[in-house]
Amino acid sequence: MVVDILTNRKLCFSNFSFEVQKDVDDHLTRLFWANDTSKANSKEFGDVLSFDVTYQTNKYSIVFVLFTGVDYHKRCVTFGVGLLAHETADAYVWLLEEFRKVFVKPPMMIITDQDSSMKKVVNFVFPESKHRLCMWHITQKLEEKVVFSRRGDSISISCSCMLFVQEGLLCRHMFFILSMKEYDEIPSNFILRRWGKYIITDGLLRKKYVYPHKGSKNECLIQDAYAILRLSINNITNNEDELAKYIKQFQEVDSGIPLCTSSRASSSRSVHIEKIIGAAVPDVINIHNPQGIRNKGWAIGKRIKSTRDKVIETSKKGSRLCILCHKPNHNARSCILRLKKSDLESEVTEG
Repeated sequence: MVVDILTNRKLCFSNFSFEVQKDVDDHLTRLFWANDTSKANSKEFGDVLSFDVTYQTNKYSIVFVLFTGVDYHKRCVTFGVGLLAHETADAYVWLLEEFRKVFVKPPMMIITDQDSSMKKVVNFVFPESKHRLCMWHITQKLEEKVVFSRRGDSISISCSCMLFVQEGLLCRHMFFILSMKEYDEIPSNFILRRWGKYIITDGLLRKKYVYPHKGSKNECLIQDAYAILRLSINNITNNEDELAKYIKQFQEVDSGIPLCTSSRASSSRSVHIEKIIGAAVPDVINIHNPQGIRNKGWAIGKRIKSTRDKVIETSKKGSRLCILCHKPNHNARSCILRLKKSDLESEVTEG
């Protein structure tokens, strides 16, 4: 009866399309149809195609396949309908090929469920289209992989991929759960201490380890003062009120410090070098430099010269000189003296 109805529609409406297949016993095995409305929808909104399969919707247990899309108002529209007696790769190839014959222009993207055979069929019939998985199926399976729990302000997320347990990084599944729960920021319990910017205090990293020598502790005190200042500023860097209060207190302290002239300008060159190195030259040397050390990695013979070394060595060598004029960049055959001599000999012969 269904085939008769579709046949009558095709006779009445020239833009109506349908194809049918039967087995050797004349049993219906495959059916596809699309009307003029479906073709208009595909022409306007056919960039993305959703290819969905529904089971147990009729008493014959035949598979119902629906080709749908979304219009500009995010409403579902139908592109075509199919019925399959058997869910095989060959049946899906036939159905998609009939779909392509009717609509000609392939979609830019095809969305299906997570079926390996369907993925192969889509790539075979529509190699130029991108294949993506349905978000609904992804979210349904996500609950099996990710466990989310909340107690007050603290939350707990565990994922079967174990990326956070092994490397301390949030996986894409956990990010998706946080996005679904409308979290704008990553909870603090998921930011491990190892990823902190100031796990080593900034003052300690910037500190110049200049140790006193000759009984002077001035440089060390200066470095300690700088370190305390940087650490204090880092602690309140995001608090504008505290920064303003700290600056005011610092100005009050600075106003009470008497001015003093620096003695650095009168220091000798050796004193400056000692300050940079952090130690003075000892009067008596008790430990001398090591000598005559040959370890395992020590080269026995000459080092193999690279192409660059060979070119540099060649460029340093003097160029060969002409045996006639003793000048470089030419030989006796092209020497100007030989040319002049040959010209004179030719003039004498002609004379």
